[in-house]
Amino acid sequence: SIKSDLREAEANTSDKMKVTRCTRLFFLYICTLFFGIYQLNKHTPSEELPVARSSSSNNNTYTDLDLASVSRDQIQPSHGTAMNRYPEEYTNLKAILEQSPPTPNNDDERKILSFGCSTGEEPLSLAQLYFPSPSVKIFGVDVADKAIGAASEKAQLEPDGKITIIDGRINSPKAYGPFDIVLANSVFCIYGMRGVPYQDITYVMEHFSFDTFQNMLSEIDSYLKVDGVLAIHNSNYNFMDTQLYVDKYEAIESMKCPNHFVPRIDRLEKKFVDVGNVEMECVYRKRR
Repeated sequence: SIKSDLREAEANTSDKMKVTRCTRLFFLYICTLFFGIYQLNKHTPSEELPVARSSSSNNNTYTDLDLASVSRDQIQPSHGTAMNRYPEEYTNLKAILEQSPPTPNNDDERKILSFGCSTGEEPLSLAQLYFPSPSVKIFGVDVADKAIGAASEKAQLEPDGKITIIDGRINSPKAYGPFDIVLANSVFCIYGMRGVPYQDITYVMEHFSFDTFQNMLSEIDSYLKVDGVLAIHNSNYNFMDTQLYVDKYEAIESMKCPNHFVPRIDRLEKKFVDVGNVEMECVYRKRR
């Protein structure tokens, strides 16, 4: 009788130990599963271009598109942008246009091109905040289908054809010019896109060479009037190092821009140079 009771007690104890082990294993499995999900989310963030701001700028909504939307014709893979993204530059351009009388035979109409306009926040900012006059027409061009679609929708927010979005795969901006101002902000760079090794100097220099930079600038130069203004904010290379700048342009020294978050390339040392805290030239006059 006593032995029977002992065997029964041992069996009960064994069953309880099995249940306890199963419970612990199940708890460990759940903990491991949630930890794995946490680590996955932690190490696959959406890398975004920062928004250049000044103390006077408002909180902006940042937008971007995925890598699948990138056109093979574009250098900069990211479409990251925001309303009023470069307020210092835009303010400088507004002052320049106000000080420059219209050229003869153009019915006082002025034209501004946002080259690489992405999803349309820059053309909309220019139209609403800096150049609201009906005599100033804003144009944007891009080569990515999703960007063009989003920009075209934003253009409808302004009446009377104030903003025109150009599909650069089909039409050249040259057909809509010549322009008084061309902006090329965060265009001449490879930066800020998840899945693209933009921090690898070898990759960037191979996929966006200085020669390519100069060729793109020569094309943009053909869109711009003599005495017009080219604005460049955030570039892997320095426009002032190009032969085009030497031959035809001059920097407007009094108008510099902060917040150049895209690093510059030192072509001799083959390394990136941080220029984020440096106010640099960003507005250039076409002399001839």
